[in-house]
Amino acid sequence: MAKKTVRNPDLDLIDFQPARFLAFRDMEVCKKVAAIPKADLCRLPRGTHRGFKAVIRPVKDFHFQMALDMLARIRQALEEGKQFVGVFPTGPIFQYQMLADMVNALRLPLHHVHYFSMDEYAGHQP
Repeated sequence: MAKKTVRNPDLDLIDFQPARFLAFRDMEVCKKVAAIPKADLCRLPRGTHRGFKAVIRPVKDFHFQMALDMLARIRQALEEGKQFVGVFPTGPIFQYQMLADMVNALRLPLHHVHYFSMDEYAGHQP
């Protein structure tokens, strides 16, 4: 019997592979889990605080919101005459192109920005 491949446009955008140090790396299972309907994922177990609300957004919306948040913080620091120091994840990367497009469209100066990329392998001994 042929193995069924689950298609998820958010996961299929890139040739993603979990890091080698992770115990579980089966991408087909990861894609099956990613295909679980939002309604099922948002069904909260009994006893969950009634003020808690699960929110699941499409990956593209997440990237846009992250870029917008970075832009707002960079602009606020500029307007307040402060330096902006940010440490950001190395991946996912899609929000950085969105941020660059926003900065360019607004012609926002970045002389006050100090950007650092995280690296999960920092201090790792091979």
